[in-house]
Order: sequence, then C-alpha cells, then structure tokens
Amino acid sequence: MASGRPLPHLGISEQDLVQSGQISKTGTLRQPYQAYLVSEYPRVQHRGPLVWGGGNPDTAQVVMIGEAPGEDENKFLVPFVGPAGQVLSDVLYTAGISRKEEVLIINTETTAPARDPSGRIGKPSASDVRLELGRVLEILHKMKERPQGLKAIVCMGKYSYLQLMGTSLVDECLLKGSSFEGLVTKTKMGPIMGWHDDPIKLGVPVLVAYHPSYILRQKSGPAGSWEDEANEYLIAFQSLSRRIHGGR
Repeated sequence: MASGRPLPHLGISEQDLVQSGQISKTGTLRQPYQAYLVSEYPRVQHRGPLVWGGGNPDTAQVVMIGEAPGEDENKFLVPFVGPAGQVLSDVLYTAGISRKEEVLIINTETTAPARDPSGRIGKPSASDVRLELGRVLEILHKMKERPQGLKAIVCMGKYSYLQLMGTSLVDECLLKGSSFEGLVTKTKMGPIMGWHDDPIKLGVPVLVAYHPSYILRQKSGPAGSWEDEANEYLIAFQSLSRRIHGGR
C-alpha cells in the first residue's frame, strides 16, 4: 500500500499509524487494519476514536489483549496509557520484558463501548465482542505467521479470555438476548488463571492474568491484599519472561 492516507474520509495516514505503533514500518498488521477500517469501523466510529494497538509488530514476541479503550486511551490513541497502564509497564519492566520491543498490546474493542446512563464508558456487549472477534484472531494469525513466530498470548482479565475461548457462549448470549456482562460475572477468575497450552488451536500458549486495573483497585482494599495480589501478578509475568527468553 502506498504511503499517505489509506482512508481519507477518516483522516488517518500511514505515517500516523507507524508513529503510534499501530502498524510497523515494514507493514506488519497493515492488512487487518485496512480491512477493519473498510468493513467494521464505519459502524462504530460514532462511539469515539479508534485505538488499534501499541508496540512493535515486527519485534514483539507476545500479544497482550485487554478489554476496551478508556478516557486516557481515547486521548492518546494507545492502549494502557493511564494508571492501569502504569501498573502494566511496571510489572513488565520488573519481569525483564520490554513493552516497546517485545510486546504488542491490543484490546478486544477498538473503540470505547457506548456510555452508560451516568456518562461512564460502558462494557462491551455480546454483539460488540462478536463483531471484533475476527479482527483479534486475524492479528494473532498474522503475528504467528512471521518468521520469528509468536511465543505467547496474554489475556488480561476475563473479557479477552471469553472472547477468545467463548465464541459459542457469546453466540448463546446473542441468541438468548442476554448480556455479555452477565456471562463475565458468572465466570470466576480463579479457575481460568494461569497457562493454557493451546486453547485456540494456534500453536501458541495462552496466559490468563488479572487485568492491571484489578491490581490497581487492590490498593484501596484490605491491608495486605495489595502486596499479595501484586506479587502473584509479578510471578505470572516472570513466567512469561521465561517463555520469551528461553528460561533466562
């Protein structure tokens, strides 16, 4: 694709995408990005700006999947740049993982879900999740197809895990008219945390970990809970570091 504006009516230039880490200089992820802009983004662009991803798709060893953009992400157009993003950056640094070079971060949603009656950004609906699933899977396949492959996928919280693993459950929500939020509430985090060998048949192990906003919330919880949860979080990312660096 030639440089310049891939879709002039959206005002998005390829240079902008490269500078923000949403596609790479060599064009990795350009194809799914373009396809999404053409087919899906026009349906949801009224909700706010598009936050595609952040990192370096050429060198990333891991794809980390969050939930949806928040206020800070809408402002800077990069995932995890607010307080929860600082928690994530800190744990990656402590575990010896380069956020800039070894991690590609995406969300299950490229735009913030509709706001609730109080004006706060809401949670993704089942139809939102189903709409975005193809994009997420295409990104994972593109990253796996690179010569260096993909060493791990990290689901940050239950939303991204259920999107990858629970396609039939999402379809059931749509059929019954029930909420995706209800499905998430029923799913307990404890049994699904940790490593899963190859749950999406991509030949890539998946780590399910707490969303960093959960760790952040523990600061205001009972005495000692913050340290316990933060330590458990760090242990999970240390195991990720070993996967990336071959046990180093």
